[in-house]
Amino acid sequence: MSCSFGGVIYFMENVSDDELPGLRARILNNSIEILHLFSERMELSSRIAMIKNSSGVGLRLRERELDVIRDSGINDSVLRSIIVSLFEFSIRVQESTTSVVNAGREDDVSFRGDRDHLLTLLGTVLAAPGVEFVTQIEIPESLKTAIQMRGGHIVMEKPRENISEISLGDGCPGDLAWMPESGLLKFRSFPPDPSRLNMIAVVAH
Repeated sequence: MSCSFGGVIYFMENVSDDELPGLRARILNNSIEILHLFSERMELSSRIAMIKNSSGVGLRLRERELDVIRDSGINDSVLRSIIVSLFEFSIRVQESTTSVVNAGREDDVSFRGDRDHLLTLLGTVLAAPGVEFVTQIEIPESLKTAIQMRGGHIVMEKPRENISEISLGDGCPGDLAWMPESGLLKFRSFPPDPSRLNMIAVVAH
């Protein structure tokens, strides 16, 4: 049996159920190594952000991204999507590092329109690769699609305390965004502070 990934063909031997624990252990070790390398990359990105900020250089440099893709020897669509996701994670860290968003801003920013359009806007603004949306409610399809298209992850469980919150109901406002009435979406600040967007509770109160 053979399979192809990243342009490479792998020939697979027959495996037995007895090998499953060992394979899972190797997968775990592999994941830990990836996470360590990822953490190192984010730390390097943060240091680069400080240099960019002091030099007046923009955070998004397409020429540099193309250099990385070329120098990595990537010619597979799946691997390219992974490196592009890494670019977005790095930009997110750099935005937080340079504090391009005024987190202390208190003026609410409002948008009016069709509910589905507003929910799509909400998901597009808040979602990014790695952002978790934790909820016990059924998320509207337009919001769910926007979250997934931006690389966010929906987790069906009770949100823990002390995480950022968006409210889809007409009760208490969320500290990130809320919809107090039909056709109205309000953000506490816009654009939101990236440092608060790692995990977001979605509630309906």
